[in-house]
Amino acid sequence: MDAIQWGNVPEWIAIGGSLGPVLFRAVQKTRIKHAQAWPAIVEELSDLSPEAIQHVLETNPRIAELVGRAWATATESAAEESRRLLARVATEAIKNPDNTDRIDELVFLQRSLSVLEPPHVRLLVLIGHPRLGTGQLAQTHLEGYFMAEDLVGAWPQAGDFILPMTALLAREGLIENRAGATYGNITAWGVSAFGRRLLALLSGEPSWDAANSAAEVAMRLERTGPVSYPELVVRNLGPATASQIRMVLPVRSDGGPILVGDIDLEPFDLGPEQEKRFALYPFTVGDHPPYAVPVRWRDESGERESHQTLTQPSE
Repeated sequence: MDAIQWGNVPEWIAIGGSLGPVLFRAVQKTRIKHAQAWPAIVEELSDLSPEAIQHVLETNPRIAELVGRAWATATESAAEESRRLLARVATEAIKNPDNTDRIDELVFLQRSLSVLEPPHVRLLVLIGHPRLGTGQLAQTHLEGYFMAEDLVGAWPQAGDFILPMTALLAREGLIENRAGATYGNITAWGVSAFGRRLLALLSGEPSWDAANSAAEVAMRLERTGPVSYPELVVRNLGPATASQIRMVLPVRSDGGPILVGDIDLEPFDLGPEQEKRFALYPFTVGDHPPYAVPVRWRDESGERESHQTLTQPSE
């Protein structure tokens, strides 16, 4: 059997009926168009001369292989945003020929992108931007992660496809169940460290709205045991760092502080998914919740503020 050549209808297709050549030429015409346009995207993103790109490919077989695979996948993709992401992977490899760790990362990113459709990527972006919870996960250690119903509520048009899309993202190691086996039988999806690498790649493409310049700060009351002090837990849901976090805490009924030790609470910083704990006087929690607590912080998008209501602690 002869190999398929673009533009030529193989005999084994032509003898199968009149529709075969029509389908073949139509599909190949589209693929030829994509194949011809893709190198221009690489050149645009790299800002390198064709001669410089040629030198990298000729002297780095591994990068040449990665670029070839990305090009082949882009040729078959009807989504322009997917073709641009693949071009960005190729560009990053071409511009970092001596960075072995970066090339390793890009190999995995290229393989994941080869099986993802734009809806998968949009879902990853959604999961990568946590929000303060109002449902079952609100004021728990899983706040900011997404149950299936949270994803459906945030993207109702994709409701019937949330399950297969999250299954593929999880298979590719881009998201993970943060509930594990420690919180009933629920699933709470969060972006994995590898998924963050893909989101970082997306941040260069404004059409995905994947910028991670904002942080969301959540607060909850928690008790770790019947004889332990209750704790005020402040957690940065991410995806950006929250700096200069300041809280306006209430006082006890006798006018004293609610924090054990009467500490002078200075502004503090939290990285994505980090938390800080403060011990509370036991009777403070039993007598007075819910508390309304204003909290202010700063992230890359500017000054932020929210008002949160703290209820009885979970155990």
